[in-house]
Amino acid sequence: MNIAESGITLWGQDAKRIAPHVSHECLLEALKLELNYLKEDLAANAGDRSDKAFVHNAYAVLTACRILYSASQKALASTECIAGRWKLFQLCGGRLFVAPRRIG
Repeated sequence: MNIAESGITLWGQDAKRIAPHVSHECLLEALKLELNYLKEDLAANAGDRSDKAFVHNAYAVLTACRILYSASQKALASTECIAGRWKLFQLCGGRLFVAPRRIG
């Protein structure tokens, strides 16, 4: 999502004036940083079989899918988008018919 392109101003300055342009390289660096945070979180939960850890890990995996989708689209994707389904479809070589439901 690019606020400067898709933002609708309800009050105040136009979105194009206040939202800076973010280069693809900058976006990729930010996404890599987020993936590293998720990797650390998942490693910290290794072996934890609690419901809390399960939900957190599931959220982390879906967030990682959203990050990969964002990188491929060269724009941030919202949580509500189909990023998880998209990545599973990619991983399964286009043979996936059942997609996960959003947790939360």
